[in-house]
Amino acid sequence: MTEPEHDTPQKPVEYCPDYSLGAKDAERLRETEKALRARPHVSLRLRIVTGFLLCFFLTGATALVTLTVLYQARSKLRFLESSQAVMREIEQARHYERDFFLNGSRRNRSFSASLWWSD
Repeated sequence: MTEPEHDTPQKPVEYCPDYSLGAKDAERLRETEKALRARPHVSLRLRIVTGFLLCFFLTGATALVTLTVLYQARSKLRFLESSQAVMREIEQARHYERDFFLNGSRRNRSFSASLWWSD
């Protein structure tokens, strides 16, 4: 008796129109189809989810970089504002000193003028 067919592994049926291709081209076609079947299968849903996650993370990274740059700019602006206030105080002191030496005894008038400049 012959052995049952279900125990022997069957070779998958491959469609290859041998009659229209040469032997070399048919073999190359079989190898290409085999390579295509061997590659990992990635579903469309996984591709879409991966694309959205990539966009989400890129947007988050861009937002973090922007916030960092804004924080640095804010700290530099505070420094410039404080240095401007110091320069204004120095300018007022110079103005008061100049008025004091030019007007001599009329010190009260130059002091009131310096107060007016400080507002």
